[in-house]
Amino acid sequence: MVFIDYPIATTKHWKVYRTTGTVEEDLTPVVTVLDKLAALGTADAIALHFQTTEITGMRGSATQCPVAQWLDGEVDMPGIRLVVKGASVLVVGEVHNRALGLVNMPEPVQEFVRKFDGGRYPKLHKTAQCPL
Repeated sequence: MVFIDYPIATTKHWKVYRTTGTVEEDLTPVVTVLDKLAALGTADAIALHFQTTEITGMRGSATQCPVAQWLDGEVDMPGIRLVVKGASVLVVGEVHNRALGLVNMPEPVQEFVRKFDGGRYPKLHKTAQCPL
C-alpha cells in the first residue's frame, strides 16, 4: 500500500493520507467535520458540546466513542464507515471492508479522546446493555 503524504488545502493542522483517488473529493467531508469539532477549541468544550447534544459513547471503542458517534451523524458519505483509532479516523469502505484513507484528528479532538478513554467526562459514558 502506498501512502501519499501531503496536506489537504483546507486545513493547516493535519494531513490526509489516501491510497487511491482524489483526496479532496473522497475525504473532505471528514476533514470538514473534524475541523468543525476542533473549532470548539478544547477537549472540555468538545465534551460540553457532546453533553448538550446528548452524544454519549463507550470508552475504548473505535466505533462507539462519542467522536465516532458524532462523526456518524455529521458525515454524509454513504458506504463508508468511520473508525476512531488513536489520533486518527480510519475511513473504511463498507463493501469490501477496505481502508480507504486515514485522517489525523486535530489536537483538541485527540485530547478529548485521550481524556474520555482515560475516564474523564463520566456524563458522556454509556455502558453496554445486554439484551433480555
